Amino acid sequence: MVTMSVHVGQLLIPARSLESLLGAYAQNLIVWNHDEVFKIGLLGSCTPLKYRSRYFLLCTKHQIGGVDPKDLCLLRKDGSSVVTSNGVRFWGTSGTATETDAYDLAILDFSDACKIEADLRHYFFGFSEVPPDTTSDRVIALIGAGYPSADQVYELLEANHVGLVRRVMLLLADGQPSDQAILRARTQVPMNFSADGLSGGPVFMIQIVGQEFKAFFAGMIQRAGGGFVHFLKAGFIKAALDATIDASERA
Repeated sequence: MVTMSVHVGQLLIPARSLESLLGAYAQNLIVWNHDEVFKIGLLGSCTPLKYRSRYFLLCTKHQIGGVDPKDLCLLRKDGSSVVTSNGVRFWGTSGTATETDAYDLAILDFSDACKIEADLRHYFFGFSEVPPDTTSDRVIALIGAGYPSADQVYELLEANHVGLVRRVMLLLADGQPSDQAILRARTQVPMNFSADGLSGGPVFMIQIVGQEFKAFFAGMIQRAGGGFVHFLKAGFIKAALDATIDASERA
């Protein structure tokens, strides 16, 4: 695998660069606090996706409980400012049965912001297809990424500084829980850090398709801990995004 190259969309990427390239699509979910000193808060991880020519930020509902959705933001890479979304959609309703974690999904629409500012678009992974069903021997690797809360440097009062630290993890598939919306994976090396804050981060899958290696968006981390990562499958996310776009087009 080390000597091979992997198709990521239209690009052919050396395998040795995959972790850094795919891991960079994980972003830190930001909330605007309306405070002169503590201007922003850190809510863990999020997953930016471009899908059907629209730009969305995904996270879990449990990350943003009690937060006004209008205050959820994306921090620019230079930290100079934040960009707000054009509303949020929750997958399912308050009356929906809770036996599946598929409904712990929040979708923020950044399409308007990306139309105005083209530089924002590079945050978003081009999601067009779910990983095809295949045998386990043709799944080469899973790569997950996120921002553990304990790793972040929050020094707004002392130094007007926020230092964001991303963790990228190589994962191994570890079975199908009873919830069909979720897959379970375990880290290849021990998780020697607190997993709090990983929720909302992306997971990618490297597969052999025909004679080629291809990278797919595999899902979004729903919860993690003890060396295990549970993530919401890409197929359920695709259905939620389709419903979101179709509803907006009918409005």
